[in-house]
Amino acid sequence: MSQGIGSLPLLRRFFGTSRTKLDTMTNQLKNELSPYLLQHQHNPVHWQPWNSETLELARTTGKPIFLSSGYSTCHWCHVMERESFENQSIADIMNEKFINIKLDREERPNIDGMYMYVVQAITGGGGWPMSVWMTPDLHPFYAGTYFPPEDRYYGRPGFRAILLTIAEHWEENQSRCIESGIKIVETLKKSANLSVGTTLPTESIQKCRNQLGRSYEPSFGGFSEQPKFPQPVNLQFLIHYSRKDRESFNMVDRTLTMMRKGGIFDHLGQGFSRYSTDKKWHVPHFEKMLYDQGQIVSAYLNAYLVSKNQKFASIAHEVLEYVSRDMSIEGGGFYSAEDADSLPTKTSTEKKEGAFYVWEKSEIHSILGNLKLSNGKGLDDLVCARFGVKENGNVDPFQDPHDELKMKNVFFLDKGTDVLATEFDIPETEVVSELEKAREKLFDWRNINRPRPHLDNKFIASWNGLMNSSSI
Repeated sequence: MSQGIGSLPLLRRFFGTSRTKLDTMTNQLKNELSPYLLQHQHNPVHWQPWNSETLELARTTGKPIFLSSGYSTCHWCHVMERESFENQSIADIMNEKFINIKLDREERPNIDGMYMYVVQAITGGGGWPMSVWMTPDLHPFYAGTYFPPEDRYYGRPGFRAILLTIAEHWEENQSRCIESGIKIVETLKKSANLSVGTTLPTESIQKCRNQLGRSYEPSFGGFSEQPKFPQPVNLQFLIHYSRKDRESFNMVDRTLTMMRKGGIFDHLGQGFSRYSTDKKWHVPHFEKMLYDQGQIVSAYLNAYLVSKNQKFASIAHEVLEYVSRDMSIEGGGFYSAEDADSLPTKTSTEKKEGAFYVWEKSEIHSILGNLKLSNGKGLDDLVCARFGVKENGNVDPFQDPHDELKMKNVFFLDKGTDVLATEFDIPETEVVSELEKAREKLFDWRNINRPRPHLDNKFIASWNGLMNSSSI
């Protein structure tokens, strides 16, 4: 093991320099095309891409592989990078003890999907960043998702401690790690080889409906307490099932309606974020994914076709407007995603989650304070009442573990236009027109004064297919 990637001879062979210069160098990701991999090219971790040369390096050195998979617009991927992959002391452990592979899950969904099954089997859940430790023969023996750098954060084991523990087990009891990895692979193979029929039995369809009914959360819709994902596939199933069960469509109606009211929807620029951290659809992780937009549009359009309720068609149109404006490629097609994190101002040096989308109450007053309603009341007050804006922010600290949203407001539809008409003593038609005026003004101010989130400019054929199929 003395000739591993952490040793000086191989470091010089792979990086062409002495140890003292590594901090200012790029790693082996510098020649990749993936936006996600390029984001990590300056990490002190000696990342390698997934290729035959890297896998041979693992076999030659006898070191276990650490596989980290994610995507360029993933908030928690950014967090783990800042906390651990940019930490020199943690990187030193990784470089000495492991062959470290960074994978773009959108570029290599086959590999990501295979090891995500492992994560789900070991932990009972999944997500990104995906973290998998495996033998040089690619047998996974430990896995998880995000890990904080130290043990004291969020009740999770610390990444540093996990690295040291796994390295110790590998060095002292390598055969047990290998045996564990082989057993995991054999178990997954058995699951993959289960027989599949050519038709879906009626009892399976009923079982699916019953399971969705049990997991449905009636207060705000959706199929969990928190976090909440739109899960348009579930909604599509229930829309089709609703031909013989009205309650199925009621679940769809409630979910789609509350999603549009929540902060998971961008009330200024349209489009849906990937998921909400709370049961009310209020505080999202702010990345916007193309595949979500496509599937969500299909769900709203099918809900309209079944119900003939114009609100569903209008929401679908809003999402299509966002995609056409902000995710379309000149000449045809769509980009992949917009990031959750961005710089709060043009002079900022550190990105924060949701910085492009959230507001302080004083900002709204500064932008709209000189605009009045017909009775002399302030348009800024109307906007704050509509979107639940508070002086000290409207984000529950529990949903903001890094204090990035402190004193900030995530817009959500707190009050209906009929209620606002009564409160502000103006016609409801004026409420609607004035809110649209304010939306346009805030939207323009946001685009002019705030740096846009990073755009993942990959063209993914399957995601484009989802988007195109929803808009035909």
